[in-house]
Amino acid sequence: MKPSTLFLCAALLLTGADATAQTAQTAQRTWTLDECVAYAVDHNLSVKRQELSCEQQQQRLEAARTSMLPSVSGGVSQNFSFGRGLQSDNTYINTNVGNTSFSIGAGMPLFTGLQTYHNIELSKLNLASSLETLRQAQEDVSLQVASLYLNVLYAKEVLATAVEQDSLATEQLQRIQAYRENGKASESDVLQARSAQAQDQLAVVQAEGNLQMALLDLTQLLELDSPEGFDVAMPDATPDDVALSQPDDVYGYAVDNRPAVRAAAYQLEGAAHTVGMAKGAWLPTLSLSAGLGSSYYDAGSVAPQPFREQMKHNFNQYVGLSLSVPIFNRMQTLSSVRQARAAQDSYGIQLEETRKALYKEIQQAWTNAVTARERYAGSCTALDAAKASLDVMAEKYAVGQATATEYNEVKFQAAASLSQAKYEYLFRAKILEFYRTGSL
Repeated sequence: MKPSTLFLCAALLLTGADATAQTAQTAQRTWTLDECVAYAVDHNLSVKRQELSCEQQQQRLEAARTSMLPSVSGGVSQNFSFGRGLQSDNTYINTNVGNTSFSIGAGMPLFTGLQTYHNIELSKLNLASSLETLRQAQEDVSLQVASLYLNVLYAKEVLATAVEQDSLATEQLQRIQAYRENGKASESDVLQARSAQAQDQLAVVQAEGNLQMALLDLTQLLELDSPEGFDVAMPDATPDDVALSQPDDVYGYAVDNRPAVRAAAYQLEGAAHTVGMAKGAWLPTLSLSAGLGSSYYDAGSVAPQPFREQMKHNFNQYVGLSLSVPIFNRMQTLSSVRQARAAQDSYGIQLEETRKALYKEIQQAWTNAVTARERYAGSCTALDAAKASLDVMAEKYAVGQATATEYNEVKFQAAASLSQAKYEYLFRAKILEFYRTGSL
């Protein structure tokens, strides 16, 4: 293998290793919700695709603007003719003739029935609508990240609860074994305690698996290569710190600022310019043209004048105006105008539908948040009662007055329900606040 090839392979390996190391270093830290959202917005593929769509709209706007500039073109032609041809003395002879010509011309539209103006304005609005769609994609990703982030937090708390319950089951098993040695418990009681401990150990394994799946879902949305070493930070906010805004207050901000509504409004405004473009086909168009050129003529039977002299003598210039007046085009313009107006009406309905859908989403978000808050309050009360019941159940279980199944049902369900209710309320409240402020 050549030294240059070896060097190239080594460079590629080092580059790949360095990129892998950077990715690993990125994952090997604790992420906050804001960091997850920012990273997802920068790396999510659907967001990148919409960014490219915005770039395409920007290029269409530039093309619409430059359509007002003059166009310039140059040309060179070489022609040969053979056989009988007309001469300058109005006679025909057999000869070979060569003709070389040079030209440069320019054309510029002066008036296009306002179609160029409407096209530029339409392109501006399409770009604005595309940018709002990009914002919508970014916000959708942000909400997805928030949901998966809270799923991870919920899975972590469930795992912590399962580990605590497993530790409690181990202590209970040790206590029953001590009772068995003192003759206060039977072998059946010991077996039940071991069964309860095994169930709690299984719950720990399941909780660990659920946590890994939650981390995997979140890291995949962040476009990270692996969840290895990835962890999230616990939020400072608690459900007691979160207040809910009224739906009408939320809608008052959202209807003017939500990307979906703004994009629909831009599309409706752009439809008016589409109608203007269609109407422009009824108006005359005026264009300016100018150019210059020269030629060289060589007749085989006559000695030609020198090239420079012919180019000088044959030099010509022209300038002209061209006016085109539409008279009848088989009703095509009328059909285009009607189609554009129908599209405009459709965009108006779409905007109204978007506003109504937004209000419905806010109402649902508020209802879900209120329900989650009530569920959280109920879960807090249930947990307090479950803790008291757990102490009583533990004492009964220790002396054989309660079964392992009864004991396990009491000790785990209350804590898990509280964790789920807490994070559901935090998420529902964040969605409502997101509609109100535009940020998580």
